[in-house]
Amino acid sequence: MFSVVINHYSGGGYAPHLAAASIFSAALSVREPLVKEVLLVDGSLSPDPMLQNYVQNMGCQYLHAGRRLSFAEGYNLGASQASQEWVVLCASDVFPSLGCYGAISDFLSKINVDTVGCIIPRLTSSDLPYQKSRFFSRYTCTVPIMTLNFNVFKRSYLQSIGGVPVEYSGNYNDIELSIKIHDDRRRIYMLPIRCVHYGSLTLQTGGSNVSAERDRATFAARHPNLVDYGSMWDLRVASLMKPGLLPLLLYVSKISPTRHSRSIITRWILRLVPLLSAITM
Repeated sequence: MFSVVINHYSGGGYAPHLAAASIFSAALSVREPLVKEVLLVDGSLSPDPMLQNYVQNMGCQYLHAGRRLSFAEGYNLGASQASQEWVVLCASDVFPSLGCYGAISDFLSKINVDTVGCIIPRLTSSDLPYQKSRFFSRYTCTVPIMTLNFNVFKRSYLQSIGGVPVEYSGNYNDIELSIKIHDDRRRIYMLPIRCVHYGSLTLQTGGSNVSAERDRATFAARHPNLVDYGSMWDLRVASLMKPGLLPLLLYVSKISPTRHSRSIITRWILRLVPLLSAITM
């Protein structure tokens, strides 16, 4: 049912902690009967024979393109090789919970799958306030935007929207995908599944080539109508929400005296998303 793509990258040579994280993430997925294949994409400049041997002995596929890959290119390479109906894009520092795939499969059996743009879990650490597992964690809900950490797409739909946008080095790829999903009148569902996220492991210790400033400028040039300086990520989040209390609260937050205080207030408001956008099954 699921093809899992794990995005591995090491820009600073041999890094055993990054390899170990990728191996553990792959091991948690490959043990699950609902997962039919695990593809570990190594976006590093050179292949890692030790990592390759280890994951292949576990029954996973190891993919290397012969060159360094960007964040998006790594995911897209894996997704292009996936064979199953549902593709999971998984960061190398995200570790799925033991019941994760069963819960996703059960959810898919109860809804119209044509409404699915993406499915995300709760995470122990997330840049999105409402995705953190301690805030209203028992609710299944729809959310305005997602992060690219653990994301479930129907393979045919992901292909139809062009995969992960390659215009960005590692920021705003997920926002761009969120916009496409909303434009297609599909939904981003967040399930009450708790996955462990060792936040920013590759970004902080892997010699990442991600540039936040360049990505922010690219996004602003592509979507000037969605830029709202002082909001979270300078993004007009309310424009990706249905009318209601949440966008009203975000609008009121503009009266904050400083950009910093407004950003803090915005994050607190967004913690209410699971409560105010919950769905019943």
